[in-house]
Amino acid sequence: MYQLGYEWKYAHEWPTLTTEGFQAQLLATKRGDPPTSRAPLNVISRPCARSCEARESAPVNALVFTNDVFGYHIGDLHFTELKIRESQLH
Repeated sequence: MYQLGYEWKYAHEWPTLTTEGFQAQLLATKRGDPPTSRAPLNVISRPCARSCEARESAPVNALVFTNDVFGYHIGDLHFTELKIRESQLH
């Protein structure tokens, strides 16, 4: 995300407990934008049983969005393995 010109942070210190499970919210802003500007990318994690899983899920969802929607190829070996495992689940 940083290499694309974005900085990110969690919206809240702890993930939110929903009826589905814990969910974390990740806000990505363009580097150099004022702190009061609206985040152009707002990513929500998948519902998770544990709060730590939700915090890990949100950045992964941001990377998947960047890879699939923006068309930016992420060549990291571990990310490629993750995408292969995800495709085998569906």
